[in-house]
Amino acid sequence: MSRALLLSLLSLLVLIAVPAAARAELPVTYRMPSGVPQDWEAAPAGANDWSCVPSAQHPRPVILIPSTGSLMVVNWATLSPLLKNEGYCVFSLNYGLYTSPLGRTAFGGQPVESSAAELAAFVERVRAATGAAQVDLVGHSQGGILAEYYVKFLDGAPKVRTIVGLASPTKGGTLNGLLQAAENLRRISPLIGDALWTLVEGEAPSMLQLRIGSPLIAKLNSVPEPAGISYTKIASRYDPIATPYENVFIDGQNNVLVQWRCRLDFADHSALAFDRIALREVRNALDPATAGRIGCTVVLPTVGG
Repeated sequence: MSRALLLSLLSLLVLIAVPAAARAELPVTYRMPSGVPQDWEAAPAGANDWSCVPSAQHPRPVILIPSTGSLMVVNWATLSPLLKNEGYCVFSLNYGLYTSPLGRTAFGGQPVESSAAELAAFVERVRAATGAAQVDLVGHSQGGILAEYYVKFLDGAPKVRTIVGLASPTKGGTLNGLLQAAENLRRISPLIGDALWTLVEGEAPSMLQLRIGSPLIAKLNSVPEPAGISYTKIASRYDPIATPYENVFIDGQNNVLVQWRCRLDFADHSALAFDRIALREVRNALDPATAGRIGCTVVLPTVGG
């Protein structure tokens, strides 16, 4: 009897230990990774597990869409493992691979319409793999614009429940006034101004599409946000790219300036993706029923915190 009891206890310990190992949490660091990844197509920790089955608590997979020129493995190095640890099925993609006339290659440079089509195809792949009817989209900068374009013009609205945009200028941006200065230069000196404009457009056609008053921005704002989708837009007053920061916001939706939550938050454009205050807002938007308290802590430009 004592031997049988011992074997039973050992079996019970094995059953307890195996799930505990399976639930081992991924490390989460609120800081932009240093260095350039050798594998451009690598997924961030916790993302792109195509065998992931959505849980009852988190039935919708979350798709993370990086910013112009960024890689998913860098852009979502903090949010991806954070969401995975909380039980979400997490997916991400690189998009819009573009080579400029000067030979520079980067993601996110293709026209927004082309990159949004890539997102649409990726959403279908995620839905097919997970069996989920809907997904949630989290986009940084251009990534947020792709999400908005997808639901408005590529039949994505029925397939999306939540959109969260970090520093994504729905109403267009000025790049801290540089784009407006370039337009002024074209009027004063057309030869020099046009050459500069062509250079910028050649480096990344998508960049000029995101300026205030562009045909793409006019189209994006020509129709209302689809019913049934919850929007959260997050901005920083210290962002030098998505300027003015108010252009990130969508009228009538959940708009958040991180400095409203914490005056010690000095996040700039890139740091918002590694900002624990901003990412708490993201998680609250994805699951309002379990929304957590927004703490206040120092967040630095570029690196986050």
